[in-house]
Amino acid sequence: MPRGRKKKAEETEILQENADVVSEEESVVQESAVAEDTPDNTQSFELVQENTAEQTQLKKVKIKKVIGHEERTNRWGYVFVAPFLIVFFIFNFWPTINTFIVSFTDLRAQQREYRYSSDCNLCRGSGHVIHCYDCNEGRFIPECEKCEGTGEIDFATCESCDGLGLAEETECYRCRGRGFIAHTATAPKDAETFTCMACKGSGRRIHVVENYTKLIKDRFFWGALGNTFIIWGFNFIPQLGIALILAIWLSDSRLNLAGKGLFRAIVYLPNLLTAVSVAFLFRSIFGFNSYVNAPANQFLRIFADGDTVREAINFFNNVAFNRGLVSFIQWWMWYGHTLIMLMAGITSIPVSLYESATVDGANSRQTAWYITLPLLRPIMLYILVTSMIGGMQMFDIPFLLTTMLGGRNFGIRTTVVYQYNIAFQGNSDYSYGAAISIGIFVVTIMLAFLIFFLMQDRSEIKRKKGGNK
Repeated sequence: MPRGRKKKAEETEILQENADVVSEEESVVQESAVAEDTPDNTQSFELVQENTAEQTQLKKVKIKKVIGHEERTNRWGYVFVAPFLIVFFIFNFWPTINTFIVSFTDLRAQQREYRYSSDCNLCRGSGHVIHCYDCNEGRFIPECEKCEGTGEIDFATCESCDGLGLAEETECYRCRGRGFIAHTATAPKDAETFTCMACKGSGRRIHVVENYTKLIKDRFFWGALGNTFIIWGFNFIPQLGIALILAIWLSDSRLNLAGKGLFRAIVYLPNLLTAVSVAFLFRSIFGFNSYVNAPANQFLRIFADGDTVREAINFFNNVAFNRGLVSFIQWWMWYGHTLIMLMAGITSIPVSLYESATVDGANSRQTAWYITLPLLRPIMLYILVTSMIGGMQMFDIPFLLTTMLGGRNFGIRTTVVYQYNIAFQGNSDYSYGAAISIGIFVVTIMLAFLIFFLMQDRSEIKRKKGGNK
């Protein structure tokens, strides 16, 4: 007999014995009641009591055996869950806590301590460049008056421009507005090195809420947050709308469409592609490096009449086009996933509801509006929350599609792209980058609670309030 069946048989046998013991106890109680009425049976009554106590003790022992066996079996559940918990605490929970801790410090890359440099060969040490790269009528960006475009004052970061060397406009993408390019991350051999007295060589110093005060006043962060909402909105609204229409259409039993499985597989294929390959695909189609001979411009020349297209179009020089392209790529990659989720939600709705509606004379539009949509509320809530979280974490497509800084006028610089630029590029300000990450986390939590509040079933809430009264 297999081991599993043997265990089940033993447990069944023990439960049957327990039931027999209970029935014997009941009969013993009845006999004891009779014995109490008969004075001549006192000795037999005592024997019955002893027998009942022994059987009760035996029953307790057997129950303990069953419970002990269940406890030993349940311990294996912790063994199977342990790998997930270990990985979660090491790679998710602790990094989150450490990010929160770092956000209260002034931790930066070590190359901030020692650096010797020369003039930037693009901005020639001025700390600013021409704003327009494609015309000769561009304006110069004013430099920081406090540090005169160097980004530093007596080997300390300029507080006025935060080391950018600019008056909050834009910066040289080669020297980051410092007016020089660092030749090395370490000090020259003949330079005198010393331990920082503020942090005692640890590289960290508690600043309490300075990073968060700076974050609240940072117009670049709020601009990146606005870019994120715009791109996500133009992506999610058509994504949910088209996916919902296709899901209702493909799930309608009256149409009896052929090839539904093949269609679902085709629309889901873009989700299997890596974001890096998709970003470089569209980057080459519209010609980021050489837009004159870009495939998109060549296609326009084929269908142009005469001199309709006189010059090649620099697509990436337009902020609206950049945002629209990122939104389209996000929609194209994820609407298949949304379609599959909605179709799974529709198939979970009882068929009897649709049959009853058909008997009552309801058409497809009425069944979709009064049955499908209300019952899809939980799955739509899940899709909305997960899509919002993904939108707040949007990074790879905007980062790789243009200059890794958000394109022209930083039009597609999302919050995560901005956080990466601050923490791992330029000055490598880890502490302020951590504060930006916490800010993104707080905004995401607030939006999630807002979505849950707006998506609540009002009739259910009123019913509960009425029941409490």
